[in-house]
This record gives sequence, C-alpha cells and structure tokens, in this order.
Amino acid sequence: MLPPELLSEYQRYKHDTNSIASWLASTARSLGFTSSALPPATVSGDKPETKGRLKGKARQLAKEKAASPPPVKDEQPVGPNYIIGIQDYITLAEYIASKSAPVPRAFTTTLNRVITARTRFYSKLEKYDKVPDEDDDAKHKYFIHEGVREILEPLMEDDKDQEAPISNPSLHNRFDKLELHEPSQAFLETPDVERPSNFEGDEATYVAEAMASILDSIVTLTIFLNNVNDIRDHLKWVWLNYKNGGFDLAAAAITTNTAIEIVRQMMEDIEPSLKLDDGVGPMIKKIYMLQCLEEGRSMKDIIDPNNNVNYDTYDTASDTFFTAYIILRDCRHILRPDNILLFQGSKFGYYDPTSGHDQKTGHQKHKDDRAVLMSFCSQAITIVREMKKWPIQDEFMRGINEIDKTKEIPFYAIFAAQVFLDITYTLGEDIEKPFHTMHEQIAAMDDDIGLHLEFHSQLTTARLPALYDQILRKFQDCVQLIYRDPVPKLQSRIDRDDGIPAPDEKNQQIFRASPVISGILLYLFRAHYRRAGIVAANAWISIQSCQHLFNALGQHLMIKCPWSDMNAAYKILGASEFYSGGVPPTSLEDMYTKFCFRAGTSATIMGSRIRNQNVSLVSRAGTRGITAASPVQCMFEARHAHCNTHVEVNPGNFHEIRKLNLSYQGAPMEDDALDTDQIEDSKKIKWKRGKRWSNKGQGRRKTTAKSENLNPSKMLEHLILALQAETPRFSFPYLKFHRRCWRVLRAVKESCDTLLRQIYTPAYINDEDELPFVVGWILRAAVGGRHGDLRPLQEAAKALETYIQSETGIPIVSNIPIQPLLGEKIKETEDESESENDC
Repeated sequence: MLPPELLSEYQRYKHDTNSIASWLASTARSLGFTSSALPPATVSGDKPETKGRLKGKARQLAKEKAASPPPVKDEQPVGPNYIIGIQDYITLAEYIASKSAPVPRAFTTTLNRVITARTRFYSKLEKYDKVPDEDDDAKHKYFIHEGVREILEPLMEDDKDQEAPISNPSLHNRFDKLELHEPSQAFLETPDVERPSNFEGDEATYVAEAMASILDSIVTLTIFLNNVNDIRDHLKWVWLNYKNGGFDLAAAAITTNTAIEIVRQMMEDIEPSLKLDDGVGPMIKKIYMLQCLEEGRSMKDIIDPNNNVNYDTYDTASDTFFTAYIILRDCRHILRPDNILLFQGSKFGYYDPTSGHDQKTGHQKHKDDRAVLMSFCSQAITIVREMKKWPIQDEFMRGINEIDKTKEIPFYAIFAAQVFLDITYTLGEDIEKPFHTMHEQIAAMDDDIGLHLEFHSQLTTARLPALYDQILRKFQDCVQLIYRDPVPKLQSRIDRDDGIPAPDEKNQQIFRASPVISGILLYLFRAHYRRAGIVAANAWISIQSCQHLFNALGQHLMIKCPWSDMNAAYKILGASEFYSGGVPPTSLEDMYTKFCFRAGTSATIMGSRIRNQNVSLVSRAGTRGITAASPVQCMFEARHAHCNTHVEVNPGNFHEIRKLNLSYQGAPMEDDALDTDQIEDSKKIKWKRGKRWSNKGQGRRKTTAKSENLNPSKMLEHLILALQAETPRFSFPYLKFHRRCWRVLRAVKESCDTLLRQIYTPAYINDEDELPFVVGWILRAAVGGRHGDLRPLQEAAKALETYIQSETGIPIVSNIPIQPLLGEKIKETEDESESENDC
C-alpha cells in the first residue's frame, strides 16, 4: 500500500465517494435513523473466530503475519465499520431532508466533484456500442448522486467558492512541453481539499459499496491513466536532463524503475474496483476507442482490421498505452514454452536512432515501436528463462517474466514497455550513451580493485575483515560475467538447435538497448565498490589521518600547493566525517586531541616518550571511521545491489525522503534548477527542510512545503533530485583515494623517521599497518613541552608538497560525476593537472 501522499487521483475520487456515504449515514443516524440499510457492524480490532489449533499452511501464514511488522496506516476512527449500499443513498438523503438538517459546504463541494467526474465519462460511453444495461444503470449511474443533490439542495449552504466543473474532460492530462512553473501565491495559500466528516461523537467508519460496472471501471481506469501519464512525462524530463548532462545515469535509472514499481502498486490498489474479466488490455482498448470518438473519428476509422490500430491515431494509442499493449500481446502469442524465439530484424524491422522518430508518420512510428520492443523481448526472454543467476532485473524484465509464466499481461509491464519506448526516442542518437558510461565506469572500478589487491598483497591488518579479499575477487568475477555477455552464446545455441541463422547483433545488446538496466547495473557495482572502499579506508585509517595532517599544515601555512583530491573528498564528505563537532581544529592541542579521538588511540599511550611495543595503539573504543552516509541511495541497495527482487516500494522510504528533504521542495523542471547541493552533515539537512525554489530570477526563499499536495509525479521529482545530490558521495572512489593517502603516509614517515626516532625511540612504530599513527606522533611532538617541536611537522610539509608536485595523471575525482556539484573545475588532462599543482 502506498503512503497517502502518493495516492492517485482515483484514490482521491474514492475518498470522495466514501466521504459522501459516511456523512449521509452518520448524519442520518444522529437524527434517529434506524434501518437495515446499515448492516451489522464489524468492530475494528476484533479477532476472527477460530475453531481449534491452526495446522499446516494456515499455521505458517499466521506465524509469518505475527512476525511481520504492522503496516503503516492512516489514523482511522475507532469503532464499528459499515458498508453503505449505493441504493441506500436516496433513502438516507430523504430522511435527512425530512429533518431539515443543514448540509455543510464541504459535503456539497465533494458531491459536485464526484458528479462532475462521473457525468463526463458517461457522456463518452454513450457513443460506444456497448452501453450499460438498465439494471446496471439503476444501480451505478451517476444520477444517484444527482438525486442526492436534488433532494438536499434546499438545505445546502451557499457554495460560491466551490470547485468549478471540469470543462475539458479529455483524457489528455499532459504537461505542456514538459515545463513546470512556480505555483502562484494564491495557489500556495489555497486550503487543502475539505471533505465532510462524521457527526460529532460518531466513531464508526462508513465505506461506500464498491462499484464494478463498465462505467465505473472506465471512470477509474481513465483517472488512473491520467496520473500514470503524469509520471510518464516526468520520466521523459528525467532522461532529457540526463541526455543534457544534468542527471546521473544511475539516479535516472533508479527513479525510472521506482516509478514503474509505484505504478504497479497503484494498479494493485485499484484492480479490485475494475471489471477486468479479460484483463486490463481490453479495458485499455475501450478507453482508446472512446478517446478516438471524442476526437471526432467514426467507429470504422478507429480500428484497422489488419493492424489492430489505425496508424493515424498513433498519438492517441500511445497516450492510452494501447500500442504497447498490442505489441506485448503479439509477443505473448508467439512465445512457446519450449522455444525462446529470437525476434530478428528481418521479420520485425530495425530501428535507426538517427532517423528522427518524431518526424515520422504514425505507421513508421508503429514499426519503430515493434522493432524496439520485439528486439528487447528476445534478449529478456533468453535471460529470464536460461540465466537464473543474472545479477539484475528491472521492472520491465520482471513484467516480461510474469507474461512468460502466466500468459497474462499486467499493466505495469505495459507501462514499462511504453516508458522503454519513451526513453529510446528521448535519447535518440544517444541511446547507447548509458551503455558506454556504465561500461567505462565499471571497467575503472574493476581495474582499481585489481590494483588494490596488488598494492596490499604483502600487507595485512587485524582491523580488516578476513574475507575482504574474497569479496573483492567475487566482485571481479561478476564484472567478468557481464563482460563475457553469455546471452549471444545462448541464443546461438538455440539458433543451431532450431536451424536458424544467428542474428548479427552487437555484444551486450540488452545493455545497449536499455538505459535503465545499464543504470541499475552501474548502481549495483557502485554500491559494492563504495562499501569495499569505505571498509578499507576505515581499517587502515588512511583518509582521515591524511586530512588531519593536511589541516594542520594548512592552518600553519606550511603548505601552499592545493591537494585537489583531498579538497574534493573533504567537500563531498563534510567536516563531520573527520572532526568531532564538525569543526576543523585550529590549535595544535585540538588537532592532536581530535586526531586521537578519530584514530581510536589513547592519549596516554601516545603521550609517552617511550612506547611499550606490546601495547596496541588502538584503544578498546576503536577507530571512528567515515560513513559517507547516503540515506536515499542506500534505500535501494536491498532491491538492486543485493539482487532482492521481492523488495517492494516501502512507504517508509518516501517518508524518509520527505523528512530529510535532500532536494528543494517543488523544484521546477527547468535546466537551471539542477544545481543540487551537497548534504554535508545533519545540520545542513535540517537547514534544507522546508526549502523551495522561487520564481526564476528572484533567488531562493524559505517557505513551508505542503506535503499534502505531493503526488507520485512530485515524489519522483524529489527522488531524482535527492539521488543526484548524493551521487558524489556515493560514487567517490574511496579505494583509490585510500591508496594515494597511504603513499602520502609512507612519504611522510620516511621524511620524518629520523626525527621521530630521536624523540620517541625506534619503538614509536612496529609495522606498516601503524603508518597512520605517524600523524599522531608528529602532532604530539608539536604539542609537547613548553614550546613543542615543529620540526617533524615541517618535514611532513616538505614530503606532502613533494608528493603533490610529483603526482602525475588525472586526479581521481575527474572520472566520477561530481564536477557540477563541487563548484570548481576538475582538470582533465595531465598537463593541466601538473600546472595546477605547480607551487
């Protein structure tokens, strides 16, 4: 179940109908109404009667239910529950009218909204060849609500400010050229939707009888499609900004996959109210035909008997998801349990990304749709049937798997297919850009892990988990599996068995065709690589000790060369990851104290002139490592990085995004709104709460965000901005930076060793895994005595400057998507890097 702020317009329509039933029943009862119209109540919280001890499956299900945490629910009145029949509305209204009870404005407004919604759809349905029969009309037609209004109208309060009826009942509820503008102040000050409440003291819950006529199904599904099309347009905006360099690939892919999961849950919520004897597809066809009728087409012009859709109606078929449905239907028809059936281009055609899809005719666009979807289905079917250990599965592949197993076409698969097409045409000639981005970044991670294993092949520490190296090698094995791409080999084997020539396609075709799968795979490897890097950096205490040294040298003006990688790491992680209290120390005493605290060492041990070699430098409290907290990114680890395909969209996740508010509330979908800020610490997170974007050119101002106005599309907008804000921290190459910091520590130790031996004797360090504590000894020397010994600190400055000047190659931060967020240009060539480091 989705949280209240993600409810679709259908759910609000449903709440309106329940509010009408609730007010009628509660008010009538308060006036003395007693009738069988209110069936026996089911008291909330009563336990179901059971006979004897549960056994078998029933007992297991009861255990699982008891062990599972209670679902997140809205607060509801405590009391009996009643279902109010549609046929009882008139009876209740007449009784209230006989008592001359006043009707509140909230009831009038809510009733008018429901009548407006139902009236406009019935006028369309009358044009169709299958109009509901008289019995169905008598039970469910909109005039029941009109009858209620007619009866109670003399008692209604003046409602001059009520919502105006919707004048354009068209299905199209799309953004104009994908642009959103700042809402007016009048809109922001508009009160939330008000519905009538129960009579004071009535704690019962009244629910309107569920309606299941063709009319109600069309009303429900049309409202639902309007919401889904809003989500679809937001996803186009996401990928358009990815194409223009505004969004990270993994953030765009996770947002898209989450959107499909949301749509799946929305459909699960409304499905009980739909009359879907033959599935959702035939109902989509009815809505498509009704939309065509409203556009002025005749019935004979709508459906082409040979092609299922008139190509002149391509845009309407796309808006109603009818095109995606019929292609998936055709795909399902030709699938056989014993045959994967490769959809080769010779049969279904090829899509040319450079051909300009938007300028084509409806017939040409339909051919592109078939070529794109059939080709992807071929790859997906091969994977879901033949490769049980495939590392990732997005919602589209999940839908194809469900179609293959059940032969039913769920709506989320239809939506995923249409989104797949939208992304393909939005990216156009750049359709393989996500694949190349993913391939390059995964190759860099793979190479870096190999270098790390080689770097530490002769060095161990008790602070590092014993299975750490095995985990890294498993990571490399997974990368090699992707590189080998076993799909073409499987398809070639199937081809040979069937006597079909193998299709001539590029390797890793499924990643080239699907930006979402490429992005999710990139996220998967980033998550594992990030975890490996943080574990290594914390075990060796490398990054933090170098930052403490760099701060000490900078505070005393002993070094003038910029260390671009450390500056980037410090800005990405924030001061709180290095210093208690989140404030860099300025005095030598504070520098020494804060280093000891972070390194987990004892001030007593390091304060001694002669160290006992049998005593560890690390205290029982242990080190305080970096966490690189990325709460929104990490929400999706169980779903993607750990290959758990059963994780659902959790309402708590969206509540957490709202709570942290990592992005600006209500950011307009414009290019200049994409300079998302870094979240450095908890204080900055709190500072961002309630922040929103102002009108263009007026700067930023603080207002209170109205969470009640959030909907699925708006929440996805918050999600992509939050993911984008966390991308630098999540994708930073901690493993590579750890090795560079370790080289710095080696250079510092070698430079200061003679002096430190004189001050502390050779016992100050036992093994190389204690290298980070050289920083502590240097700071201790500077603090000790009446004047302190600054010579080791000065030698450390020389060593660090020499390292920075001699370090060649591209800075590590130049290969991760953080440059727009750092506020500084990262040099990308060796010559530029050397000139920047020139002291």
